[in-house]
Amino acid sequence: MKKTVGKFVRRKKAEKPRVTDAPETEHKVNHGASKELAEGDMLTDLDMLYMAMAEVDKVRHFNTFCYSLNITSLNTLLDYNSKDSTILDPAEIDIIKERIEHKYFNFKDLTKFREGVEFERDEKRITRKYKQSKLVETCEIKNIPIIQKKDVAVTRNLKYGPYAGQVCEAQWTNLMAEKVCLRYDEFKEHEFLHEAEMANVLRHKDILAFHGVVIASSYSPSLALVVEFAEYGSLLQSVQHHTVERLCKFTIQAATALEHVEKKKVIHQSVKSFNCLVVADHQLKLAGIGACRFESEVTKDSQVSSYIQADVVYMFANLFAGSFASYLRTI
Repeated sequence: MKKTVGKFVRRKKAEKPRVTDAPETEHKVNHGASKELAEGDMLTDLDMLYMAMAEVDKVRHFNTFCYSLNITSLNTLLDYNSKDSTILDPAEIDIIKERIEHKYFNFKDLTKFREGVEFERDEKRITRKYKQSKLVETCEIKNIPIIQKKDVAVTRNLKYGPYAGQVCEAQWTNLMAEKVCLRYDEFKEHEFLHEAEMANVLRHKDILAFHGVVIASSYSPSLALVVEFAEYGSLLQSVQHHTVERLCKFTIQAATALEHVEKKKVIHQSVKSFNCLVVADHQLKLAGIGACRFESEVTKDSQVSSYIQADVVYMFANLFAGSFASYLRTI
C-alpha cells in the first residue's frame, strides 16, 4: 500500500506529482506557483511545507530547510538524503520526514474560516488556524524590495551570529547573476524587518548595499535579507591585507558613511569591526544597519541624544586607531 503525505503520493523523481483520491474540500496543488497568492486561493509548495512542519511541531526548522538545504516542497523533503546535511542534525531531519510522511494534511481545511470560541467574552468568532502574515503588504507599504525565493539559491553556509542570524553565500539570478549574502533567522522577524526598513532609508555608496527581502511563504512570519557580499569579511578578518593606504581609505569611507547616517538623523549604535565589511580590495562599507535607530526613537532629550552621537564618534575613533596600531605591530 502506498504511503501518502497529505494528498501527495510518494513518487519517483521523474514522475509528475499526482493527487490522491481526496475529498473535494482538499486543496489542489499547482507545482508551478511561484508568486504570493491571495487568501483562500492556490497554495504554493512552500506554503504547504510551512504548514506541515507547523503541524508536526518542527516549524522552527522551516527557514533552514527552505534556504540552507534548498528543500522547497513536501516531495523534495521526502526525497532528501539527510546525510547530505552539514547544518542540521541528520537524525532531526529523519524525524521530521517520518512525522510528515505518516500524517495526512488537508491544507484547504487548515486555511479556511471556522467558528471558534473567544473565551474572554464567551462569544463565537470566525478564525483560521493558519492565515497569511501580511509581510508582503508591510514591505510594499514601506517600499522594501521583495525578491522571489526561486531567484536566490544558497551556495554555502558561512556562520551563525547572535545578531546576524544564519549567514549564507548565495547566488542571485538577476541580470548579472550576482554573488550575494543571504541571512535568515526564524526568531528575528521584527529585527530583520527593522533592518530592511533602515537599510532602505540609508542607501549610500559607503553603506553595505541592501538588495531586498525574501518571503518564502506568505504564511510564515519570517523573512530573509539579501545584501551585498563582503569578499574579504570584516575589518578584523581582512587584517592580512591591510596597508597604510588601505587603512586610510577605509577610515575615510567609514567616516563618510557615518556622516550620511547622522544627516538622516539616525544613530548607529554598534560601530564595531564586525560591522565594517571589506567588499573589495580598497573598499570598506558600513554594515550592522539593524543597530541603527532614529534619534527621535532613542530619546526626546537632546542632551542624551548628543551623548549617544558622541559615543558613535568615540567608537569610530577607537576602532580605527586600534586597526592602525595592529598594522604597525606587523611591520
